[in-house]
Formats: sequence, C-alpha cells, structure tokens
Amino acid sequence: MTHQEATERFKRTRKGRVKLDHNTYLLKDEDDFVVELHGNRIIRIHPDSTATLSRCGWPTDLTANRLNKFCPTGTFVYVRYSTWFFGNGSAGDVVFFDNMRVDQHGKVLNSKVARKDQLTLVESRKDVLRRIREYVSEYVERLILDLPEDTNSGTCTGCWDSNHEDAREALAEHLWEHHIKQEDYDKSILWMAIRETAAMPKEYFTVLSMSLRRGDRAMATHLLRSFFRKRQSIIVDAALPKLEV
Repeated sequence: MTHQEATERFKRTRKGRVKLDHNTYLLKDEDDFVVELHGNRIIRIHPDSTATLSRCGWPTDLTANRLNKFCPTGTFVYVRYSTWFFGNGSAGDVVFFDNMRVDQHGKVLNSKVARKDQLTLVESRKDVLRRIREYVSEYVERLILDLPEDTNSGTCTGCWDSNHEDAREALAEHLWEHHIKQEDYDKSILWMAIRETAAMPKEYFTVLSMSLRRGDRAMATHLLRSFFRKRQSIIVDAALPKLEV
C-alpha cells in the first residue's frame, strides 16, 4: 500500500481508522500512515514513498503475512533457518531488522551491516537451531533413563516464573542460558510442554510414560519439538547479538 493509496482509503472513513484485515487497521499519524496489527505499528508509510517496517516483538507468521500484504514495495519478508529476510528471494536479500526503512523499490536505506556479516549471523543462527535439536534428543534419552513418577517433579523456578504470555522473551532467554547452554534437563520443561499441549495433563503423562517405558521416543520427541518450535525464533534472537543499524 502506497501513501497515495492509504490517503484514498482514509478519505472514505469518519472513524479515524480503516479496517484492512482481521485485527489489522490503517491509521493516520501526522503526515504518515501506520498499519497496526493487534495494536502494534508494524508498518509506517511516509509521504516520500518510503516505509518503516517492524515486527514489534512478534516474529510470527501473521506478522509476516501483514508485512507482505501491506508493505508498499515489490519485495517481501520470509523466514529461513528461523532468520527473517527481506528481498525477492535472491542471493542479495538482507536480514530483516526492526525499524528497517525501505524505499518504493525495496532498497534498504538504513542498514549498516555488511553482507558478509549478515551471512555470518545466518550461520550462527543455524548453529543455535542445531543445538536446540540436540538438546531435545538428549532430553528424551534422559527421560527414558530417569522417568519421573508424577507431574510435579520439575524444580526450575525460572521456567515457571517466566511461563506466561507477558514473559515470552524472558522464558526464551532462560531456556537458552540456563538449560540449552548449560545442558540442564530439569523436568519443568516437560511439564510446561504437557500442560501447553494437553487438556488433561495427568492422562497425557500416563500415555507418555507407557510409550517411554517401551523405548518409544516418538511421542516425547514430538511434544518437546513442538514446545521449542513455538519459541524457536525468540530463542535464536536471545542467543545471538542484535543487528546494529
């Protein structure tokens, strides 16, 4: 959506905002137009045909969808190795960062990060993903050797204190720093994963225990992979330094 298109849309409303999609609105802010998703300003469209893009702390598929749908350029964002890119799918694409300013042709105007440094960052992110996979595999092996008797054997207060919606980044950082890096396999992670997945946690744990006693790793592996996959992008961000722009 260009600044001119936003202007035309705004002429047809008296409500102070225009609904663009589900939970997505167009608002005017002085000379700029902004696209809000769940109240977060993910796109700011400037009068000079440039735009400022941001994930606002929510690196989700929905955020990517709205950025691609309403960004006033012919380029798009996509995710590979839990890394957000901006471009057209070619070798010259750049790593996405919040408050990225782009022109109408998709050229990034405010990046000071060299291409080689971006590629190094991508390789580092791949390494973090590998360590997450290895952690899950080892966690399952330890469950087979030391299966807890009930659903209250986890002792990591850091996990429980951070396990709520307002502390997504805190939990991701805790999982990386305390568990993955230090190879700590506290059972609290198992219980968080079960309670997040199952409507009846105790019954789920009973079935899971039976499969582990048979040496069947599939159910536990799927459970833990799903738990970490939901937090994967945030864990990677917590593990690596931010791009300086």
